[in-house]
Amino acid sequence: MIAALERVQTSYVMRYEDDAVLTPKSRVHDQLAYLQEHPQVDLCGIQAVANPERGAARYAAIRMTKPLIIPAGTEIDGRQVVYKTTNWFVARTESLRKVGYDPNIRMIDHHEFFYRTAGEIVCVQDPHAFAYHCHNMFDWRYRPYRSDYRGDQVYIAAKQRNERHRLNRNS
Repeated sequence: MIAALERVQTSYVMRYEDDAVLTPKSRVHDQLAYLQEHPQVDLCGIQAVANPERGAARYAAIRMTKPLIIPAGTEIDGRQVVYKTTNWFVARTESLRKVGYDPNIRMIDHHEFFYRTAGEIVCVQDPHAFAYHCHNMFDWRYRPYRSDYRGDQVYIAAKQRNERHRLNRNS
């Protein structure tokens, strides 16, 4: 993601994963227009639907301990401020560069990225935009990869300890 973000030459960028299926209901153009009309918002998420009968994943309910620039749940022209969206979003390129990605985190980078965005950029979720999440949890080759996040947890814990140690030394 870092190498790709370094090459972007436009004001906006779209991020999505290889197991996302975009349709007209993804409303990508609407996300771009929304960001252009709302300079206080940095990122607009598209909801994930794994099973159309069950509806979209409930990212709006996720809370984190860090304060946001605009409180979670605040509605801005039909979209709700959230801590975390899916990994399918349209965002301001410079805002993503400001937060950045850690190249050492490979599996839970999504959560770690949005944890770091809290208080740095404003994220909203479009309640009317959807993309299908089509990974196959029954594929025996895929399941071990999808669940292999222990290394990321160990790395993040060490990173947090080092940051606390650095802050304690400087205070």
